[in-house]
Amino acid sequence: MRKIGIEEYRNMSFLIKILDYQFLFHITPVIKLILGMYIKSFQELVVWERAKELSILTYPIAKNIVEYSYRDQLNRAVLSISNNIAEGFGRRSKKEFKRFLNISLGSTYEVNSMLLIFKDLKLISDEFAVQALALVKNIIALLIGLISKIII
Repeated sequence: MRKIGIEEYRNMSFLIKILDYQFLFHITPVIKLILGMYIKSFQELVVWERAKELSILTYPIAKNIVEYSYRDQLNRAVLSISNNIAEGFGRRSKKEFKRFLNISLGSTYEVNSMLLIFKDLKLISDEFAVQALALVKNIIALLIGLISKIII
């Protein structure tokens, strides 16, 4: 086996990085996330699907909240969860994806807080609160799990 010099090694390493970058970010829209699992679209992510379910669940209930600022903030925070997952995925960088997942996690905790307060203020029913909070808890667990698996 032939030994290579440091300069040749640097050139090869640089070339490999360029090819890897081109492959991952230009040639194909596929992002490799975890242990060889390829995700082609953010819609394939279970956490995005759960966030969408939360949006569909909360929107009709939010329409019944009389206080506009409460209703508006709940709708914006809930939509922020799924939108940040999608936007981070679209950035096509593990670092950016992880950053947007963390933003999504913050929005999920914000929704969690609002649901607890709205329940205490009797703005939402106890039954709805239990259902929505269970979904929020699931989204939090999924986001934390996904964030921990992405190694930058």
